[in-house]
Amino acid sequence: MALTAEGAGKGGVQVKLQWEKIVTWPNLITSIRIAGAVALIWILPFSPLFYGVYLICGLSDGLDGMVARLTKQTSDFGRLLDSVADLILYSVTFLKILPAMVSLLSRWIWVWLAAAVILRLMVYILIAVKFRKFAATHTWLDKLSSILVFLVPFTIIPGYGDWGCGLALLAATAASLEELLMFGASSSYDPGRRSLFQTKCGYPKCSSSASDGQQGTEA
Repeated sequence: MALTAEGAGKGGVQVKLQWEKIVTWPNLITSIRIAGAVALIWILPFSPLFYGVYLICGLSDGLDGMVARLTKQTSDFGRLLDSVADLILYSVTFLKILPAMVSLLSRWIWVWLAAAVILRLMVYILIAVKFRKFAATHTWLDKLSSILVFLVPFTIIPGYGDWGCGLALLAATAASLEELLMFGASSSYDPGRRSLFQTKCGYPKCSSSASDGQQGTEA
């Protein structure tokens, strides 16, 4: 069937609108974190350059969310991209500093790390099964745990690795437990909910997102 000029025009407008939602300042800032994380693969761990690039990545993690809120450009794609960027950054960093961590950290840290990973996977599975969505949660405890995890590489060499990792794992465990309770008791998926005690979403179009979650479909 032939495509009319009107239909083609509407299609072009829709593509442009979708593109404008993806190519935003917050998402570009998040992309800097991804690029920096990839660059860390070829940089000597614990070197000044390593810490410099790592610090830029960390600053972008706080800046993208702030810019998104100020410009009202929050989106499901942005939250997903932010979570992917964090995963890449911390995975690369973990692999780079792993030899030092193995020799300097206590055994109980590794046991706790395994338990924390299992808890986080349980959160992903809960949201995926219950709401049919990928979990890109950004609670206050998530933010706290991200900050503490980010600081871990700065604590390894001075000899405070157990303390740094312990505090990060404590916050990460608390965040996962809170989210299990929060989403387990909720009848709808609210990506902007910041804590177990907050009842309203912190993002625009919250009601539509919650409604979509209740129906089990993507926004």
